[in-house]
Amino acid sequence: MTGVPSSKVVVYLARHAETSGNVNRTITEPEVDLLTDLGKVQTNLLGSHLSTVKIDYAFSSDYGRAVLTAKGVLKQSKCSSHISVKTEQRLREVNFGDYESRSYEETLLYAYDLNVQPLQWSFPGGESFREVGLRMLNVITEICENILVEAQPVPHPQFSLSHSASIVNFCNALHESTSHEVRGWDHAKDLKLMGNASYMRFEVEKTKKDTPAARMTIVIQMQ
Repeated sequence: MTGVPSSKVVVYLARHAETSGNVNRTITEPEVDLLTDLGKVQTNLLGSHLSTVKIDYAFSSDYGRAVLTAKGVLKQSKCSSHISVKTEQRLREVNFGDYESRSYEETLLYAYDLNVQPLQWSFPGGESFREVGLRMLNVITEICENILVEAQPVPHPQFSLSHSASIVNFCNALHESTSHEVRGWDHAKDLKLMGNASYMRFEVEKTKKDTPAARMTIVIQMQ
């Protein structure tokens, strides 16, 4: 296919629907952290809300709760139900290492006792919040750059399904990035944990043409 590359990608970055781990407030192993009945309802509601949005690409963390939410959303679509979901490990939740299977409260107490900024939180056998933010920023930027070189002169909406802490740390990494210009985002006011099956919408544009490492402009509209 030939033509003029698109100059903009519209991104819908969503959190998975409610799971048993959310209800029990436990860092649950992904293999057994399944959607609850309410989570299935939330998935249908998010799908209905986005049903008229034409989605050209769909990506998801490879964890079951994220994949099921992404597929459920697309199933409700009036124009994108044929789109398949591509799994991407870099969209996974924080690796809490030795703190998997522990309660939220126990995990937070450990983190607070470190007496460092949240971006420096790191869990034994796991990863730091800063590492999570950078991998999220890298994969979302990479996905958008690949879409931007598609030879079609129209915006390409893409839907990505991830996890609460990973999305928060993506926002932190974006706030610190020198390679991204961010508009429409007050980091101190807007940064917060996302509810289940909620999303943020933003547009990604290149500010330099024909440059692989182009500076990205991200315009964020919170939903």
